[in-house]
Amino acid sequence: MSTNDSHEVTCNRCGSRYWITSQHVIMRDSDWIDCHVCGARLFSWNEARVYRAELTHRADWSSNNPD
Repeated sequence: MSTNDSHEVTCNRCGSRYWITSQHVIMRDSDWIDCHVCGARLFSWNEARVYRAELTHRADWSSNNPD
């Protein structure tokens, strides 16, 4: 398995940023990644790739959270 793609994603809900890497795999994978800070769905996939998210900037969710 080799890394084929990488990019940054920002959570639309809390503003935390993630570095996303993906790897090509032989079999199709269906999964998703949720934000570690607020739980919002970052993205989902159904393809012959596996994604991994590394938190690079943790937003101050407590000050942004209206609850």
